[in-house]
Parts: sequence; structure tokens; C-alpha cells
Amino acid sequence: MTSNESINPGAGILKKTQLGLSANLLRAMQVSGLTETGEPKKLSQQRLAQTSGIARSTISKYLTQHTDANPDLETLCRLASALNISPALLLMSEGDWLQLARALLEVGHVRNNESISNMIEELGSEQNNRPLTRAATVMRMAKYVGVNNHNDSALSRKMQQGILATSAMPMHPDFEQGIYTHLLPLCIVMGARIIDQENHS
Repeated sequence: MTSNESINPGAGILKKTQLGLSANLLRAMQVSGLTETGEPKKLSQQRLAQTSGIARSTISKYLTQHTDANPDLETLCRLASALNISPALLLMSEGDWLQLARALLEVGHVRNNESISNMIEELGSEQNNRPLTRAATVMRMAKYVGVNNHNDSALSRKMQQGILATSAMPMHPDFEQGIYTHLLPLCIVMGARIIDQENHS
């Protein structure tokens, strides 16, 4: 963690997220204009401004990685709506995309793991699917996924915190067991990062 981040926690994450917003928005605009026949074409800043209700000068700031590029949730949702995507995708940093790719690969490796399947089955009952019980199962599962083995105890605790927080988020009453089976290992790998120490590339 840099001296600036010790004074202002999250400063490094903010910078990476700003860079991610700029890159994601630019790449999306390069192909999402669409011709009348459905062919991809560049979406202009002016057109995005019209469909999102956001000033073109503001969009230009986001695209040029301006230091003031710090949109509020309403602005993010307007941009996302104009592009027909989730607002979360606009905020994905380079490290987020890389970790997502790793997580998807890991899900393929553990898909048929009997121990993980048994743990998922345990979570099927209402009694075992309470937040803290589920969290304990997630930490057991992390050992099989291979991410909960950091030598540094402080970093290990931080990684565990990320795993627990990420895995606690995707709860929905309509989730089928099979979907949840794939989702938990994905969340475990996505959460197993020390994001404050990643390079600001």
C-alpha cells in the first residue's frame, strides 16, 4: 500500500476503476452503434450523450481518464442503460477481468469435485443456508478450490475477507442448486485477491 493509500484508503482501487471505466466504455462504444441492418459500428459520443442524457463533455472526461472522472450511481446507470449492459461491467478493472477469466477456468476444474458437490448439497437445507453457516462452508470449499493457502497471515485474513464478502453477495430465492454449484467456486476465486497490492497497470 502506498503512502497516499494509507492516508486515503481505496485511492489505488479508485484509480484502477477509473481506468477500467475509461477502457470498458471506449471498447463498448467502438462496436455498439449498430447499423440499420444490425451490423456493428462505432457509437459516437454525441449519440451516447443523446441516449443517456449525459453531457458529451462528461462522457469525454470518462473516455480520456480525466482525474475528475468519478461518476455517481445515477450516471453509471444511465450509461449502462444506453449500452444495455450491467453497470457493474463498466467498473471492471483490468485485474477484475483477469480474475474473472481465472475463476471461470477454476469452475471447470472443480465442477465434478465430489467434496464440493457434497458441500453445496449441505447448503440445500434452510438450516444450513444461514449466512454464517454458509460462510463457514465457503471457507472449507476455498481449500479445495486452492485459493485459501497464503503464507502471510495478514494477507491470508484479507483474502479470506474478500472470499467471504464476494460469496455472500449472490443470494436469490430463485437460484437453482445447479446454478449455485457453479456460482460459489466462481465467487471464491473472484474474492481471493489482495486488490490493494495489485500493480496499477
